Amino acid sequence: MVWFKFVVVLLLLVSVLAVDLQHTTSFDREVHFSARRSSKSDDWEPFQWTSWMSGPACPRRAGRVLVPLSPASLTGPLASISHILDSLIANVSARYGIDFGAHIGIVYGDQVLLTHGTGTIKAAVTETPTADTIFSMGSVSKIFTSHLLMALVDQGVVSSVDQPVTDFFNTQNPPAFTPLNPYGDKSLKGLSLRALASHTSGLAREPVCNVFDMCQSSNIENLIIQTINSVPLFYPPLTVPHYSNLAIGLLSRCLERAMSKKIGSTVKFEDLMEWKILQPLGMNNSGFHYTDSVKAKMAVGYTISGGFQVIESTWAKDLGWATGCGGLHTTTNDMLKFLASLRANKGVLSHSSLQLYASPSAENLDGLSGFGLATWEKVYANGYQVLTKGGLVGGFGTSLVFVPELELGLVSWTNLQSGSIPSEVTAKAFNVLVPALEAALAAAQPKPKLPDNYTVVLGVYGVSSPLVVVKEVSPGVLQGSFLNYPVVWTWEEAVQTPTTWLFRYRLNIPSGQQASCFTVNSLGEDAVALFSFTAKGILVSLPDQAIWNLPKLK
Repeated sequence: MVWFKFVVVLLLLVSVLAVDLQHTTSFDREVHFSARRSSKSDDWEPFQWTSWMSGPACPRRAGRVLVPLSPASLTGPLASISHILDSLIANVSARYGIDFGAHIGIVYGDQVLLTHGTGTIKAAVTETPTADTIFSMGSVSKIFTSHLLMALVDQGVVSSVDQPVTDFFNTQNPPAFTPLNPYGDKSLKGLSLRALASHTSGLAREPVCNVFDMCQSSNIENLIIQTINSVPLFYPPLTVPHYSNLAIGLLSRCLERAMSKKIGSTVKFEDLMEWKILQPLGMNNSGFHYTDSVKAKMAVGYTISGGFQVIESTWAKDLGWATGCGGLHTTTNDMLKFLASLRANKGVLSHSSLQLYASPSAENLDGLSGFGLATWEKVYANGYQVLTKGGLVGGFGTSLVFVPELELGLVSWTNLQSGSIPSEVTAKAFNVLVPALEAALAAAQPKPKLPDNYTVVLGVYGVSSPLVVVKEVSPGVLQGSFLNYPVVWTWEEAVQTPTTWLFRYRLNIPSGQQASCFTVNSLGEDAVALFSFTAKGILVSLPDQAIWNLPKLK
């Protein structure tokens, strides 16, 4: 009987995969599948670590301040990004004889740098997408479901991200969640909200209802849990990354049950999301329900079928039980508000929860990508850890990129069932914008502050030989060395007393040379130096290097 159930579920999953492939057009497969690297060893990057000091160059950004930028400083790059979008959509439209549009938005901090649309929101109609055109974001919805998880942890509705699923679905609150875990201690305590959010639950990719149609059934939750319970976990929880719409859908219903218990009355996940996330962020044109007023402001979603452009069959369709994995609609302006909120003390999450929200969870075998705790797909690009998420549903493709270190966010969408087009747009935009933004930031950095009588710390410190050197190489710029390592000195204005000044130092690497991150972090990147004013004169201490109370030699 168990094997019969297993075969039935396998057949259901195969049918789900077939439906998924039907929703991915031949056009999208052609554009998306690019040339792959061969397995030849000379096609891969060589091993670069001859020692811990001689690996790849470490990005050097310690001490950089994210200051407001004049739009004029980025005029050229932003114009290039608009041109990239215009050219790509025009070329695809001409090549396939189709009529569709796309839009991109870019935010830096709370500064909107660009919103730009091209093409049309409806075939045969000249109406370019705007920043207020509604579109379906598909799987980008997942990071909102995880955002809600972190908000409810902050508010004490959920005890922690490690609370097990069995706390929400059990015999007292049916249906009971009892999948077979054949691994380790065979318990389900590791199958937690964290495991659901980070795609490490070991559950199947799709719910039995395949997201659409059957997910609207009044008894669908019982069927979904029953199906989950009939199949062993694919992997031990919290070990192997395995993308799962089912897991995120289940996460949304766990949160729904947690809040309903907290307030003593039933609240639906869709309403909970609006209450706790969308409304506080001012995302007033976002939600789950496709009313007539929403459709009136919405682009029409298309796909290619039999060589013809047609309205995607799932356009403007509620996803029912599985809505948490892909059911949100939104606008570019609303998404820019969301991206701007992913900064400390700027959104609905506490600082600690925001850090956890952006933290890695499961690394892929390439060592460069993986899933974050909050369903983000994390990659390393252009010298930065980057959070990304794509979506594909209802005749729309969406791509979202956020760089926490730069507070830089990009969103791109198209009203064609293609994940590759918006991904290509955001990738090319990212490659243009990051170097330009770095250059603009470098030019706009505030001049380092120094104490009024800073010259008193200039000199050479040591016992019998020089160990620490502080000198002024140009007005207000202090450099020098410790233990013969060249460094730059900066004053920490916020940390000082009448008898002690705190400076920081970082390696001053000569032009044309490089240092690995191991080197930089071992020898000090913004490490602390204390200059103490005593009866015996000025003494310098570098606690990081166990150097204490060195007097001036000269």
